[in-house]
Order: sequence, then structure tokens, then C-alpha cells
Amino acid sequence: MKRKKRPEDSGENDWITTYSDVVTLLLAFFVLLFSFSEINAAKWQEIVESFAGESILTDMGGEISILEDQSSLLDDGDEPWDQAPPEEELVIEPEKPVDQPVEGNEGPGEAEFEMVNARFEELYGFLQDVNAGDEMNLEIIRSKTEIRLRLSDNLLFASGDARLSESAQQTLVEIVDIVQGYDDVLDKIIMEGNTDNLPISTARFRDNFELSLERSLSVLYFFKYKGGFEPRKLVPMGYGEYNPVDSNDTPEGRAKNRRTDIVLIKRLDT
Repeated sequence: MKRKKRPEDSGENDWITTYSDVVTLLLAFFVLLFSFSEINAAKWQEIVESFAGESILTDMGGEISILEDQSSLLDDGDEPWDQAPPEEELVIEPEKPVDQPVEGNEGPGEAEFEMVNARFEELYGFLQDVNAGDEMNLEIIRSKTEIRLRLSDNLLFASGDARLSESAQQTLVEIVDIVQGYDDVLDKIIMEGNTDNLPISTARFRDNFELSLERSLSVLYFFKYKGGFEPRKLVPMGYGEYNPVDSNDTPEGRAKNRRTDIVLIKRLDT
């Protein structure tokens, strides 16, 4: 007799096999984890009974655990992995007291400020003494921040000229020698040229304004090359007839207006 052919498996129940394998592996995994932990017998009993509907897990201050000491299944005996380490105690060191200047003592800035003032006053006194002794015919004007040395143009220049005369150079050498010794307390040295209002009769200069500026430059270059002062400190200015100190209506007034001022500016950045 011929054998009946066995119908081929349709494959519709293959998922059951896969599912059972997965469940078996999960069971083995949890059994393994369970074997590594220490079980609290009382809590384990509560869990078993809860599945039977007889009890529920107890609340332990907001945390539920079946393990002794509330340790994790994966706990290796150290601190629980899901708990943050205790915060380190913040230690606030007392502020170190700020050194206060002793009464009667001055700070570095104040001491330097006093030094600049003292040396600037000393420069003023020195210039006065030299002017009186050598009869330099300077007019010395003192203010809080500047010393103004006023020289008449008759002393420095010939009429309508911007070149320094020999006598002017001798006077300027004495001034330069004195000022050099106090260069550290000076911020600027300004040369201001001034004239009267009479028109000049020379083709070399367009007007009194240009003449006054050229005369201030002559004094500036003398300070630069004879005294070696820093160029950044030297400032030329020409006012022409527009900065009179007296009336231009009289010869005496016009003579006062024809002048060159050397202005020594005290250093204030202390």
C-alpha cells in the first residue's frame, strides 16, 4: 500500500517556540540576579502574598524594597547606585583682613603724588633763584599744574625773524639744564608763540600767525636736540596776534604781546 504523504508544516506556530525561548532566558537571567542578592524574608513573603491578593508592598518612607538595607539587586556592597553621594560640606574660610594703612603712613599712590608736588614746587623755586641771580629777564608765572616761563621776543628773535639769537640760546641752555633735572615730574612742555597785531613786512611768512608758530618750533627743536626731551612731551603752538596779554594800541602793550611762553605741565598720572 502506498504511504500517505505527511502534510508539510504550515509554519503558523513558529512564534510560540521563539516566545518560549525568550521567556526561559529572562527567567534564567532574573534567577541569576536573585541569587546574587540578599533577600529580606519578611518582604519576600509580602511580595508572594501580594500576588495572591492577600497583601501589598509596604511603603518605607517613600521607597519600596525587598532587599535588606534597601540595596539594589545589582548592588555590589557599596553605596546604592541610584543614590547621589552625600554633598561635601561647604567650608567657608573667613575673609582675610584687608591691610589698612597705618595712621600717619601713606599708600604708594599718595606718596608718589606728594613727591611730584614737592619736586614741582622745588623746580619753581630753582627757576626763580636762577632768574634773579643771572638776570635772565624771565617772567615766571606759577599755577597749581603749570609753570609758565615768559620770554620777550626781543630777547629771543630779531624783528620779523624766527631764528634764535645767540643770547637767546645762552638763556635757553640754562633753562634746559634746570628742566632736565625735573623731567620725571613733567607731562608736557608747551611752546606758545605770540605776536602783536602789526602786519609783518617779509615774504618769508604769510602773517603773524605763521611767524608765531615758527618761533615756537625754534624753541621746541632747541629743547629736543639740546635737552634730549622725549618728542611726545614737546608741543608747539602759535597764537599770532590772537592771544594778547595787553593792549595793542600802545608800543608798551605791543611789546608785551610779542612773547614766547615755555609752559611746564606737571604730571598728574600718579
